[in-house]
Parts: sequence; structure tokens; C-alpha cells
Amino acid sequence: MTSSSQRPAGDLTCRAWAEFDLAVLRANLRELRRRLGRPAEVISSVKADGYGHGATEVARSLDSEGILALATGTLSEAVEIRQAGITTPVLLFPGYLADAVPTILEHDLMPSVDRIELAQAISAQASGAVRVWVKVDAGLGRHGVLLDDALDFIVALTALPNIKLEGIFTHLPFVDEAGKRWAADRIAQFEALLRAAAAAGRSPTWSQALSSVGALSGLADPTSAICPGHALYGIPAAEPEVLDMQGLDPVACSIRTRLAHVIRHREPRAAGVGGSRRIEAGAVTGVVPLGRRDGYRWLAQEPAVMLVRGRRARVVGLSLEHVMLDLTPVADAQPGEEVAALGEQGDERIALADLARWRGSTPVETLLDFSGRIAARYLNGTASGEVSPPDHVDRAGNAP
Repeated sequence: MTSSSQRPAGDLTCRAWAEFDLAVLRANLRELRRRLGRPAEVISSVKADGYGHGATEVARSLDSEGILALATGTLSEAVEIRQAGITTPVLLFPGYLADAVPTILEHDLMPSVDRIELAQAISAQASGAVRVWVKVDAGLGRHGVLLDDALDFIVALTALPNIKLEGIFTHLPFVDEAGKRWAADRIAQFEALLRAAAAAGRSPTWSQALSSVGALSGLADPTSAICPGHALYGIPAAEPEVLDMQGLDPVACSIRTRLAHVIRHREPRAAGVGGSRRIEAGAVTGVVPLGRRDGYRWLAQEPAVMLVRGRRARVVGLSLEHVMLDLTPVADAQPGEEVAALGEQGDERIALADLARWRGSTPVETLLDFSGRIAARYLNGTASGEVSPPDHVDRAGNAP
């Protein structure tokens, strides 16, 4: 692995950067397969920019792992994955309109459908068989054909030319024991649909109902595939009594920046907006270029820290482009020194759960807020352990 203490490429212009260890991603996939305890294909969810980790880099890292498909919720992400040369099938979740069909066909995507008009548009414009997945609403109330209407929909869809029923799937997320009981009931109803489809001669090649939480919580699963999201990235998606995260580690290693300014205060003074913060004589404060524009948030009633020289420096101010730190515990700190807003430094560590709590958010929302706003560094991008692609890239793939 490339050392996180190495001065990053493009550092003179880079405000802050996140580090992601893709070897951990692949290890999490192997652990998910091991813990599943039964043969099942894996559809890896890379929606929402790979849960804030970078959809294309995540997809590239998983491309040789023998998964059934990559799943994303936006056409642009699906196209970017294809244009990156990734050959794993790409499942496009619902949310697109009929004018997206030419692009879907051009890039050989597997569309999911929940409206017959979409299936008809695909059928009319395709020059050969297109693998299509039917999304069923088994209880979530979001996208999908209502469960009671699903069999008639499947029969109508499979009567269209150029349509191959590749899969039938649903989504049943939950976070606690009550939700688990709800999901178990909904899965039983979904299984009844699969039996009815088989009796009607409309069996799909694949079926899927459970994501990370369901797959790891011991629910009975009649389907042939799972679609992990949060757990694949080492992010808890449910209460500990429902989901044991042991062996599933965070792929997001760190968020780092550098001290841009240090002030040694000889006299006491009032500082901050409207002089709201008192600084004592002898205190040392510092500024790092990681502010609201970069995705950093802070609830003032919750103490937050960053790491400088392996010691905790309290956050005392936040603006659009900067965080102000109390550097008194590391009074000899100098501009240019590395600061960790997430991750390890010395013997100290800031966990993603800590950062999320300080901002009054969740771990995945925290990563999504930083996604596309700060540069990304990918460690162990391939099984051989090399950094992929260049040391520093932004979400568009440009070196800063």
C-alpha cells in the first residue's frame, strides 16, 4: 500500500483529499460471500457515486471479482463505467425516462423496468434481444411494479419482441428487529410471485430481494442473488443487534488536509464571528482549507477534533472554506503539516462514525457530502497492490 504520509501528487493546489483502500473493498466482498453460507451471485451496488467512494474506481476494482453485475441508479454513472472499459454487466436501476433508451442500448446496459411504456420503447428501438430486469415494489413504496400487478406485467413484458427477462428483483431495507419481521413477510410475498411466474412459464434467469442487511441477518432468501451496498463499503446500515459488521472494514481510510496558517496569540482576544470566541494568551490556533464547500459540517454543541502530529486538536470554528483548530496541544505545529479529519495519525484515530456524529449525520451521508468536492486517492486499486489510477484524481479523473 502507498503510505498515507507520502506527499500527495498535486498537493500545492489540492485543498483536501480522501483515501480509499480498494483491497478492503475486495476483502469485504469475499467476507460477504463467506458469511452468506449459500451459493448466490452478487450484484454490487455502486449507486450514488459508489456510496461516495467513486463509482468508476469501485467498479474497476470489482471488475475481475466474478460478480454478476454492477448496479447504479443514474444513466451517467452507468455510461462512465462502460466508457472506463469495465466489462462486468451493468444493471441500471429505475428512475430513467424513455428518452434514455438509445443510450442504454448503445452502451449495452441492462435496464430495469417498472412501466410497460419503457419496455415497449426498448423493444421498439432494439435490434436484438435486450436483457431486462423487472423491479417489483414488494413493500418499500418507491420504484417498482406493485406486487399484486407484477405477474400480469411480467407476462405483458415477455410478450414483447427483443425483450429477454433476465431478472426479477425488489428492495426491502430495514434497520431493526421490527423491520426484519416486516422484510420476512414481504420476502414470502415476493417468493409467491416467483412461483407464480414459474407456473406461467416466465421464470427469470436471476432473482434478488436482499441487500447487505437482509443477507447478513439470517433472513430466509428464496432468490439466486444478493445486492450488497453499505456493508460492501464497511458502513453499518442497521442496528448492531440486526447486523454484525465484524470482518467488514471501512473502505474510506481517511480524509486529510494540511495546515495553511498558524497563529500564536501573545495576548487574550475575542475572535470568531462577532467576537463570539475568546482566545487566551499563549494559545495557538490554526487554519486548514476544509470547509463547508468541501463537505465538512459541524454541530457546535458536539465537540469535534482533527489530528495533528498524532494528537487531537479541537475544532473551534467552521466557515465556507476553512476549519479553525485549537493547536495549543501541538503548539509547535507549522504550516504545511498534514492534518487528519478522518482516519489514523500516530496512535490516535477518528472513525467515520465519529465524524458523522459531530456533524449530526450518518456515515454514508458524510461520505456523500465529500463526494465530488475533494480529491480522491485510491490505494491498492488492483490485486497487485498498485495505486489506481494516478495518486490523486478528482471525480472527473483529472489530476488536481
